[in-house]
Amino acid sequence: MAKGMRQAAEAPCSAAGRLVAAEVSEGRSRRHGRAARPRKFGSGCSTVVLAFGLHQNRAGHLWSVDSEKAWVDATEAALPKDLRPLVTVVHSPVREDDRDVTGLSHEHVPGISPDFVYLDGPPLTRQRQVAFDVLDLEDRLRPGCLIVIDGRRKNAQYLSRRLTRDYTMTRMVPWRYVFELRT
Repeated sequence: MAKGMRQAAEAPCSAAGRLVAAEVSEGRSRRHGRAARPRKFGSGCSTVVLAFGLHQNRAGHLWSVDSEKAWVDATEAALPKDLRPLVTVVHSPVREDDRDVTGLSHEHVPGISPDFVYLDGPPLTRQRQVAFDVLDLEDRLRPGCLIVIDGRRKNAQYLSRRLTRDYTMTRMVPWRYVFELRT
């Protein structure tokens, strides 16, 4: 593995980035094996870190969806050459969505069946504190799928009330929540 690839995956993210990489490269859970079909909402450093985890696993492809074209471009530029085949970064604007609360949904989300979801986008506001994308793809989640919600307490609380399948929810640290879909 190229030294530059490891540095690109770890440098800007520090400890938080290594936690994300561990979630992918060391396994979603010991029962269900390693993530091979991760989906990410938001892009940036953590996209590079997740791609690095896939590279360590020698399998998988990451789909990262972002509402801001500048982040898509910056993420693609930051991906080391060896990681680029493992990642597709998609620009998808968001629309305001009124359900039982006002939130956001991406207009275009690739139709894959993920076994790992990392939610740290789109940017939320005081008026819109929920992203609905995880709910919209719930029927496509694979058994054992982990959903990691980073820095979005109200989003995690909302999903814990609205997801319909059987999950265990764990608060890993004050700012990270993990839902595991039971088989």
